[in-house]
Amino acid sequence: NALKVNAIAGNKLAIVKIPNSNFEDGIIEFEMASNRAINAHPENRGFAGMAFHLSEDNSAFDCIYLRATNGRSENQVQRNHTVQYFALPDFHFPILREKFPEKYETYVDVIPDEWIKLKIVVESRTAKLYVANQSQPTLIVSEMLNKNTSGGIALWVGGGTNAYFANLKITKGRGEKK
Repeated sequence: NALKVNAIAGNKLAIVKIPNSNFEDGIIEFEMASNRAINAHPENRGFAGMAFHLSEDNSAFDCIYLRATNGRSENQVQRNHTVQYFALPDFHFPILREKFPEKYETYVDVIPDEWIKLKIVVESRTAKLYVANQSQPTLIVSEMLNKNTSGGIALWVGGGTNAYFANLKITKGRGEKK
């Protein structure tokens, strides 16, 4: 059982809010499979992940996502851009690459359309992404850039991408499960 989220080609993205998910600190665990859509531009990488600290109007949030087609790319630069953190409204990924090269991106082995387990641990202004039950994080965001320190959680899918999400589990900072 999974929820399929499609984001149309171009710059249109899809945000699917999780009801009653006000979140500050804690753990977000989920499984995901994604790939670029059939009609997507060939340079589309298959963007999908999780947004958190989401404002009411969806204009501000932190987000960690994967580029599914980069994980097994023959191009090392693309591989280095498999995992990405960004924060809206001010820190889109091109700005982060320019101002903080390599700080908010990394590699992880991911295959398009194959399921992968992800866990995002948020504590204060730090977020860590764990992949496939690894004991060490794949990505460490030591200072999140979104001004919000709490807000909603949403499935996030970039334009031209099909993604599937399953087994979402949210554990709030004080051990409360949602």
